[in-house]
Amino acid sequence: MSWTYTSAPSTSSSAGRRDAVRWLMNDRFTSRQLVQDALISFSLSQEGNNIYRAAALNCDALADSEAVTARVGDFTLGGEKPKNYRELARTLRRISAERGAKPFIAANSSMEKSLFAIDTDRVIPAFTRGMMTKPGTIVGTTSTGF
Repeated sequence: MSWTYTSAPSTSSSAGRRDAVRWLMNDRFTSRQLVQDALISFSLSQEGNNIYRAAALNCDALADSEAVTARVGDFTLGGEKPKNYRELARTLRRISAERGAKPFIAANSSMEKSLFAIDTDRVIPAFTRGMMTKPGTIVGTTSTGF
């Protein structure tokens, strides 16, 4: 198995994506090789070439492989590494989700608003303006009689 890092992370090539995953995982040092190239390629293929999700998948695998703790008397070794890798995996997945989120505006103009309103295939909103007002109150006003 091989381990390669060329200090050129990018998303434009397979080598660049491999380096980007290594950079996100802090797997950049030949003296401390964490994940082989083939495993990074596999995680990238499983995650649709998303470097954040691929790095998170590898961090989860590292957390599982490092989960063994050694105990000698009252002294315990281990336990922190898996926690750190799990936390990093969570952070990377959150970043991936945030970068993939795209805002949606139903209508920027009155024409778009009219077209949106008559679209029979749109999702009906889960909430509406005035849904929490007291029955009989005109929307946009407040009622003081409880």
